[in-house]
Amino acid sequence: MGDITKNFSLSEFERCREGLQDLSHEVEQTITYRLAPKLQYLRDRNGRPIRITSGYRSEAYNARIGGSKTSRHVYGLAADIDVANMGADELAQLVVDTAAEEGEMWDQVISYPKTGGHVHVGLAFEGKQPRGEKRRKLPSGSYPHVHRFTQESER
Repeated sequence: MGDITKNFSLSEFERCREGLQDLSHEVEQTITYRLAPKLQYLRDRNGRPIRITSGYRSEAYNARIGGSKTSRHVYGLAADIDVANMGADELAQLVVDTAAEEGEMWDQVISYPKTGGHVHVGLAFEGKQPRGEKRRKLPSGSYPHVHRFTQESER
């Protein structure tokens, strides 16, 4: 049971390899009222537990792990997720399809099929239109746009 939604706890978003990170009030509110509800909707529609592999990242932690300098993780607007026995591309397409059912879209959905098997989901900043970016990280390090995520394909 969660403490911010039916299945998600704030500690899942605070946790990193270095332990729990301190959240500002603003970041906590963003996670509680924007990010976690979208992930809960995805979980409810999918019926399978979602594991958050990376949630909030302090600027210092994000820099230490080589995260993007413009990472939405720093603002509580992004999470890396996975679902047991589900490939990254399959999960990424489920994320996109579920958001479309909701009449919304994510700012960014990135599949990492060969480099971790997780999916990055990110929201737009408050008041900004989501870009609806769909990308896949390839072993070459590039992040090409995709129209539809297909099962673990290499292009």
